[in-house]
This record gives sequence, C-alpha cells and structure tokens, in this order.
Amino acid sequence: MENKLYTDPQLCEILSCSRSTVYRYVSEDRIGYIRRVRTLLFPEKDVKEFLERFHITARQQSI
Repeated sequence: MENKLYTDPQLCEILSCSRSTVYRYVSEDRIGYIRRVRTLLFPEKDVKEFLERFHITARQQSI
C-alpha cells in the first residue's frame, strides 16, 4: 500500500490556507508530519484524519 506524501504548498492548496497556518497546525500538533532534512511532508493518512477531526472541507482533490 502506497502512502502519498504532500508538501506544505500542496497542503496549503488542499486546506485553502496560508503556509503560516500550516506551520501553526504543526507547532500545535494538530497534524502529523514527517521531517526530511529541512522539508516537512504530510502523509495522506494524517491529512485525512486532520480533515475529519476538525471538520474542514477540502478542495476537490484526489484525497
């Protein structure tokens, strides 16, 4: 099973929010992420859980 990873710009698009908002969610431990060197990656599973938990409607994506 392949787990898709999203970059922060992709997550901003999905959530319709700014990059600073995404980083605030990270600092508040609201969304799971993987740190690769200086890049944050967001597993699809964690993005789906975040959307369900906080009842956020995602843009029409393949999520």
